[in-house]
Amino acid sequence: MKVKNIGYLLIVITSGLMLYLFLGVLASQYRADYRSAAAEELLRANRIAVFDGFGFPGQVSLEEYLNAESAFCNIQATYDELAGMEGYRELYPVLLQIIGEYQGERKFIDEYENIPEDEIDSYIEQEVLDDAGNEIKVTNIKAAILSEKMAKEYSIDRQITAGEMFNQEDYQLGEQQVSILLGYAYRNQYKIGDIIDSLYNGIKMEFKVKGFLEEGAFVDWGGQILSLDYYIILPAFQVSEKQYSTGSEQE
Repeated sequence: MKVKNIGYLLIVITSGLMLYLFLGVLASQYRADYRSAAAEELLRANRIAVFDGFGFPGQVSLEEYLNAESAFCNIQATYDELAGMEGYRELYPVLLQIIGEYQGERKFIDEYENIPEDEIDSYIEQEVLDDAGNEIKVTNIKAAILSEKMAKEYSIDRQITAGEMFNQEDYQLGEQQVSILLGYAYRNQYKIGDIIDSLYNGIKMEFKVKGFLEEGAFVDWGGQILSLDYYIILPAFQVSEKQYSTGSEQE
């Protein structure tokens, strides 16, 4: 029996479609079919959020979409169409969990501001099972995906205080580590070149520290100014069809 391994597929989706896709300059959010005339008009003057329609009347379910033989090609084609729009930008939160002993500040923890103080410790070193069924401890931390266009728009390269900005290779998923930028608050916890073992959307990956952002570095998060001091920033990398095909099916 052949079973779909959707690990890479999830990376592609979260790197291109499913979360927050902010288009154009700051204004209001609008739910729309991005191909519609209304959406095109809003695209010229507003920032709009694009949402998928899986499961809606007349639309296929997410499960059907992922199980289709052409799933990867369909996702890539849609992503390319979006990315080709002049006003297209990508910025959205991702599930990133540091594996092992957690030694960071509480403020690095995802949703720290919304967690009652007497409950915060329960979010540290949570016990989960990895793909092999082994018990590991993980801590959810603040992390976000940033596209190349968004990085240029906010001159992130000028907000780096140590190390380097992402290059073209960083926006393609390689076979080794994924490069990351760390917010200013991480400066005493890690150094350039350090490797951070983590789960990214449930997939084990290694992240290599490439640079540190200056204090107060920020981006516009759908109309709100987001401080990056306590964030880990990942490039909006893409997965090649070859990478997906290599491990997409197993007996």
